[in-house]
Amino acid sequence: MIILYPPWERSNPLFASQAFDEVGVAGYGFKLTTLSDPAPLKWKVTENGQIELIPRPKTHLRNDMKTAVSGVIFGTVLTAAILVSGCASTGSKASSTTRDMDQAANEVNAIVAQTDRTLTSLSNLVLHPAPNLVPQHREFTKDTQRLASLSARLDATAAQMEGRAEQYFKEWDEGTAKISNEQLRATSEERRADVSSAFDAVASSLQKSRAAFDPFLADLKDIRQVLNLDLTQGGIRSVQGVAMKAMAHGEELREELSAVAQNITRLSAKMAPQGPSESR
Repeated sequence: MIILYPPWERSNPLFASQAFDEVGVAGYGFKLTTLSDPAPLKWKVTENGQIELIPRPKTHLRNDMKTAVSGVIFGTVLTAAILVSGCASTGSKASSTTRDMDQAANEVNAIVAQTDRTLTSLSNLVLHPAPNLVPQHREFTKDTQRLASLSARLDATAAQMEGRAEQYFKEWDEGTAKISNEQLRATSEERRADVSSAFDAVASSLQKSRAAFDPFLADLKDIRQVLNLDLTQGGIRSVQGVAMKAMAHGEELREELSAVAQNITRLSAKMAPQGPSESR
């Protein structure tokens, strides 16, 4: 029998007890190993991934080298395609998850910027009221509505991010279970645990900031509603105490949310699948 084996198989005990000839296949790292008794073979791919050659006349051995090399190339491409298809699902989930994370970070930054604008319009309205309160109240109302809209959008994005991350880690677990090498399986499990822990920490910090943001936004809406009913200097004085607390709370939340956005962006860069030209 003639079998095409990679060089590392030369240490296989099966060959140590056999007499065989060798013909180097330049540029591919394989040898055409010929057990001395059987006739030459055409190549075929077996179920276990080896490339076997089918018997042919002895005079065709040299020509069969070209066929065997083509078989190596085809088998290599086929194997690569199988490996890529196996990794595509998890890689796709990772890409979807990191896209959601990047979107969440952008939306958190948008909330930070809008919070700053809303605090400015609130301060102008309650601390520096103009004789005509309508323009200032209109500006504060617009900013509050915009902030509420951004907050609702972030809630949806965060929920989508966490759902896709859950599926991503589930597929990671399923893929790791298929690894037969104990060392590689343990390494994959350790890496999965580290990435999952980092994601959970970021998601938890986002949830915590979001939970603290809701009462702040509720206060802004209440101030707006009071002034909708009583847009007078007396009405302004009646909301100043709550407004001052809301402004202090808003400043704290701006800093917290800025840190959350930075953490999301950093983790997204670490989780993103990297191609040959990428260095994230």
